[in-house]
Amino acid sequence: MLWHKYDYTSELPYGYHVTWTAGGIVQCYLDIEARTMSFGYNGEWLGEAFEDIEVGGGIAPAVSSNLENEIQFNFGESPFKYPPSLEDLQFAPYQKALLQ
Repeated sequence: MLWHKYDYTSELPYGYHVTWTAGGIVQCYLDIEARTMSFGYNGEWLGEAFEDIEVGGGIAPAVSSNLENEIQFNFGESPFKYPPSLEDLQFAPYQKALLQ
């Protein structure tokens, strides 16, 4: 299930039926110009999940989980294990993008 703007979808795009496991790495790609959000898991590109995203009021990364999970975030302060590899992707880590 993916949430966006107080709404969710259980109709997941092809490739999003991935079972996450302990130690797995979820990548989130936000294209502000194209207004899309895509995801990857352990280096495998899963494709676009949302389109027509409004970011005029800013963005706030968030995740929900249960108490048994431990989650670590990397907004670019450390090297990414699976950095973006798409040639046309103009990539900026979250912290750096905030300063632009």
